Amino acid sequence: MRLRVRQARAEDVYKDLVRIPEIHRTDSKGIKIPEGTVCKLTVTASKSKLVCMRGCGDEQAPLILMDEKTRDDLMVTDGKEYAFELDRASWIGHCRWACAASDPAYRIPAQLGLFSLALGAVGLVLGLLSLIPK
Repeated sequence: MRLRVRQARAEDVYKDLVRIPEIHRTDSKGIKIPEGTVCKLTVTASKSKLVCMRGCGDEQAPLILMDEKTRDDLMVTDGKEYAFELDRASWIGHCRWACAASDPAYRIPAQLGLFSLALGAVGLVLGLLSLIPK
């Protein structure tokens, strides 16, 4: 889909989210993507980034709102039109998005959660090892 790049709203800066009107928020198969879905956003089949999808209210124009960091990561310019492709992220993609998020309110809890999961796995392995007779 071809969308015109616009500056994000002030409250969306450093949140790793983009806003696309609902009518244009579809994946590569044409299926609507609900708000809050983490997707892999690819521009012109070269650069990609994991972002969270949001809507634009009643806006119907083919546009995409993103902050400067996201525009720099995707190498796109404000005011220009590009071909974008959206694909829903897997659960691993959700974890990658959260652990690498620009906003520490997303990043820190995700990293602590993965660290806790790793510690739990180590505890499970040690517990199972203690059950092995010598």
